[in-house]
Amino acid sequence: MKEIDSRMKLQQRWVHEQSFSTGSVAGIVAKVKEALPGVAKKAGVQAIVSKWELNYQGPDVEVVDVTEDLAVLFHASDNGQKWRAS
Repeated sequence: MKEIDSRMKLQQRWVHEQSFSTGSVAGIVAKVKEALPGVAKKAGVQAIVSKWELNYQGPDVEVVDVTEDLAVLFHASDNGQKWRAS
């Protein structure tokens, strides 16, 4: 039972970091990988990267936030969309 409790706490922390902090979402975004070229084209960018996983960017790099475009790919419920908008 302690092992299950420990794993659940670890998973809760991991999900919290992905949702509200700097945790990697690469595994989640991989689920919509086929749609990423369309998101990039719409945004006029050549790459989509997490700002939390970017080690360096030159001064001439323009950052374009595609968060909303990516979120749409996951077909959030009405409640999820309201939460995202707040």
